[in-house]
Amino acid sequence: MAQTNAAIGAKSAAYGWYAQAHSGTLFDGSQLLSVMDDVKACNCVFQPAVMPVGGWKGLTSSDNSQAVAIANVMKKFTDKGIPVWLRFAHEVNYYQSDGTYQGNAADFKAGWAAVAAACKQIAPEVKMWWTPNVAAASSYDQYTPDDMSTVSLVGIDYYPKSISKGTEFVTTMKAFHDKFAVDGRKFAIGETGLGYAGSQADRVSWLKQVMSSKSQLPNMIAASWFNYQKEYDYRIVSPSTSSGGVTAILKAYLAL
Repeated sequence: MAQTNAAIGAKSAAYGWYAQAHSGTLFDGSQLLSVMDDVKACNCVFQPAVMPVGGWKGLTSSDNSQAVAIANVMKKFTDKGIPVWLRFAHEVNYYQSDGTYQGNAADFKAGWAAVAAACKQIAPEVKMWWTPNVAAASSYDQYTPDDMSTVSLVGIDYYPKSISKGTEFVTTMKAFHDKFAVDGRKFAIGETGLGYAGSQADRVSWLKQVMSSKSQLPNMIAASWFNYQKEYDYRIVSPSTSSGGVTAILKAYLAL
């Protein structure tokens, strides 16, 4: 993160990372703990995405052992004064369809309740963050946690296939924001980027669209970019090329 901040000449507000919680094996958080020093040094909000893979053992009301293990790992961060927004089973409405997660919406709801209860008892500073994948409204309703008082933050993970209209972000988010970002609950994007191999300018154009939506989405407080090179280059920051390319475009935007 220090490299990223140096590349853009600004401080990042959040630090996202991923970890798999394997059914039948108590979660030790090693993937998250490996970046703890970097998270601490950046002095930003930690946004771990904990993915329950292989099943939901230990994530029920009758057996909450995995939920307790997850909460204990979160406590290691909050004990160091690191704010934690936990994206438990992020994009569950998509990942249960492609086999990454097992089970159905009822399994997710039970798992969410177990993790929320464990965090409330063990690491009460943790904010539970519900982030389904972009979908129809019926999908959000199907996967809404049963007790929304356990949800501190809501958002949608979204990678647009086109940004030609210039209004894709607000059009996609507005109804969800207005329905779920209520009763003190805030709206934040857990991950976004382009859903296609766009140009450097396209990536920054999408960032601008996301960040200019506050007036239409008044409870929006944050958005995190998927800054990674995967099947194509999602990045808006590349520390190794900070003198040019997309990072330079981003720096110019941030300087406005």
